[in-house]
Amino acid sequence: MLKEINDNKLTTNFIRIKRITLNAFTIMHTDNCFITLKNERDCITCTKDNFLFLEKNMTFSCEIVKVNEKLPPFSIVSFDRKSQILLKDILKEIYPLFMGGCDIQREKIITENSIAPQYQLFELITRTNDLKLKVIKSAYLIATMKNHAKIISSLYASCGITFTDKVKNELRKDLSKNWKISMIADKFNISEVSVRKRLSSEKTSFSQLLLQARMDRALQLILDNELPLSSVSESIGISSMPYFIRVFKYFFGITPKQFSIYFRE
Repeated sequence: MLKEINDNKLTTNFIRIKRITLNAFTIMHTDNCFITLKNERDCITCTKDNFLFLEKNMTFSCEIVKVNEKLPPFSIVSFDRKSQILLKDILKEIYPLFMGGCDIQREKIITENSIAPQYQLFELITRTNDLKLKVIKSAYLIATMKNHAKIISSLYASCGITFTDKVKNELRKDLSKNWKISMIADKFNISEVSVRKRLSSEKTSFSQLLLQARMDRALQLILDNELPLSSVSESIGISSMPYFIRVFKYFFGITPKQFSIYFRE
């Protein structure tokens, strides 16, 4: 009986998700969880009350164990391109050497222990709607971190724009569209062969990017909890609900319902 209870608790508190790709530089705080992140190079485990600074375009798998199953596991702050550039420019004025190419080993996942003043500032950032205030507070938060040099280096890398980024940005404008590689070629006024070669040089392909963009959007829409699954499916260009659920589970390793229940407040 005890084993059954423990198994049920583990099922309720634990989740494993694969193939998460970040589309922006992100700060995470583990308010209510233990989390393990794995990418192609690193495997990092964080306990409750830690900061994680995550580089844009990083793909990883994660395992999360909630402390309190009724609360969300973590809080995040993500920076779109405009806010990333503004944050980089502010930090460049404070730490010009880190932006000038000095020898700092870049890491895509940077962890820091959280102390009360830093967490209080982070909470203020999560509630700040004004872009400039959000960025200024974030710059101050980063400046208080022991590994601020590595964080700044990762932010700097996140501000770069690749051809893959440009294609993803185009796809995201309307994921319900029946996208073909010829449409991307026309948009950038290059041949289909050139599109394939440039994506291949960045270790991806058009079909991979389209699937990733659709699944990323589905994940975010489910997290926002504003649309029924049928509408989520249609909005990313998949008309069949059963097919959407199968693809989602293949991609992330969990069903949309499992994801929704776990992250629901």
